[in-house]
Amino acid sequence: MLAPDAVLPTSLDRPQSLLNGMVSQWTSRIAPPIVTSDTNSFIPAVRQTIELTKGKVDTQVLKTLRLLFPHLGQATIIKLQRVSGALTNNHQRFVLRIYGSGCDQLLDRGNELLWLARLTPLKIGAKLLGTFDNGRFEEYLPSTTLTHACLRDPATSVQIATLLARLHSIVQVHPPASSSTRHTNPALEIWPQIRKWYKLLGGGVSVAGISWKEIEAYQHFLDKVHSPIVFAHNDLQYGNILRLNATGELVAVDFEYAGYNPRGYDLANHLIEWQYNYHGDHPALASPHHAPDRQQRTAFVKAYLATHHLDVSVDQLLYEIDCWSVVCHLCWGFWGLIQLQQSDIDFDYAAYSNQRLSMFRQALNRVQAMPTLDH
Repeated sequence: MLAPDAVLPTSLDRPQSLLNGMVSQWTSRIAPPIVTSDTNSFIPAVRQTIELTKGKVDTQVLKTLRLLFPHLGQATIIKLQRVSGALTNNHQRFVLRIYGSGCDQLLDRGNELLWLARLTPLKIGAKLLGTFDNGRFEEYLPSTTLTHACLRDPATSVQIATLLARLHSIVQVHPPASSSTRHTNPALEIWPQIRKWYKLLGGGVSVAGISWKEIEAYQHFLDKVHSPIVFAHNDLQYGNILRLNATGELVAVDFEYAGYNPRGYDLANHLIEWQYNYHGDHPALASPHHAPDRQQRTAFVKAYLATHHLDVSVDQLLYEIDCWSVVCHLCWGFWGLIQLQQSDIDFDYAAYSNQRLSMFRQALNRVQAMPTLDH
């Protein structure tokens, strides 16, 4: 879905390597760095907030850069430009992300930063360079963002399937921690998230006509649908995919909702996103006629399976996707209801959530009418 963060590429008049000597000195405003024991990644951090509403943003950004990267202390000129398609110039560029307010109930920034620190040494996505209280600096990748129309291009769709397969395989490098809870898949993050949002929306007997008893019943049904736990992006819509200018390679960005989930959930989420054009006349509404047909879904699944030569039939994976699509609609429907209460972004969250929850009911009815596959 739509990201609430402000994203700006930042250029300095003093091009040089960011990582050389970036911790050569410390000040009282330096915060504990992000250090991951499983990768030995070291990401510098500072206690600094950039206020977008107070003016002189460039001065605040330059001050933060100097704290994070002391070797840039002689830089005196900084230029900020909002990201919009391809950008090129000869100066050193960074991407500055300033987090939107009121997102703490919807996502875990600490978890996001942990994953970015893990992905950086794997050369997946943009490198995380440094953090401050309400944002971070990332590597700038000369690229263009995919459009809604790109998703329907057969070659691009195959690239996205391959990208997802590679992301999912990260679970082999960073497996979820073991758990002694009684749930069949204790590592799954989707159910605690839905439970949290259900409570935020009042809980009780039901939310928007959906009871927790009904959700639990479907959860038990999914326990019998084998869909391996993977590292899932969980929000791979076209705006979160870049095409590198130099190679044409696709890169996933914006890992706010990333974590351990079933592969069927992540694949279903992407295929559902075919129906949304966030830059069209009705960005909050899905267009069912843009949903991938059977041939397009099959081509996508075949490309995904071929990446790592998985011994899974196309029909089985399509069944996983159909089953988990129900949960995608439920999750984003609840997300929309929460955003309706607290977001000031110009987006019709009421229409979005109403349609997603209607699509949840339709998808649930379809799955319940389908024959169960033997695994």
